[in-house]
Amino acid sequence: MPAERDERLYLADMRDAVDRALRYTMGGREAFFADPMIQDAVIRNLEVMAKRSARSRRARDRPTPRFPGGRSPEPGTASSTAISP
Repeated sequence: MPAERDERLYLADMRDAVDRALRYTMGGREAFFADPMIQDAVIRNLEVMAKRSARSRRARDRPTPRFPGGRSPEPGTASSTAISP
């Protein structure tokens, strides 16, 4: 089993992805929507942020949400991302 990655590396990856997305969108809304390459770059960095946050220790330690009746959502379904009150 591979060694656990230091939490600070996930946070650094997320910070870098945010910085890149902000740089790519400095041209404003019109420039963003006019250039599919900028859109792809920003979307890719949003994916990086999502993956790193999901792999962070805090995300792994978070309990699985429960629905009324004690059911857990099925992995990969739209309801699996719901958070119960």
